[in-house]
Amino acid sequence: MSWRTFIDVSKWQGNIDWDVMKASGVDAFYMRAYNGTRRDERLDQYAEGARRVGLPFGLYTYWRPKYTAKDQVNRLLDAHAETGAALIPMIDVEHGDERPPTEIGQSVTDGVRLVEGRLGVSPVIYTAAWFWNPAVKGADVS
Repeated sequence: MSWRTFIDVSKWQGNIDWDVMKASGVDAFYMRAYNGTRRDERLDQYAEGARRVGLPFGLYTYWRPKYTAKDQVNRLLDAHAETGAALIPMIDVEHGDERPPTEIGQSVTDGVRLVEGRLGVSPVIYTAAWFWNPAVKGADVS
């Protein structure tokens, strides 16, 4: 098995030297497109940089259950098409917005189904056991 190096970037990384990233052996990037319904202010800059040096990338949304799944997925997939993202979209599930676990689980399920309906593939789900196990209940993401 060969290992691949993917990096997660968002506005918090500031300016990125894409030539250095490509030369360092990075294989691809996941870029934050949205935090809920707020577009990442560096998305277009990062997408242009990655395209310029020929690095594939995907987009993710930092999932916020206080917003509708439909609104979040539509924004994510519209940005996916606009930027030419090549990797499967990702949902980053690490925040509950003080919602009950079953509501969070239903929100994630709805998001997954919406991505599948538009693209015909399931999104990548990024999370951690410390969040998912206590905070997400009943999600049908298999």
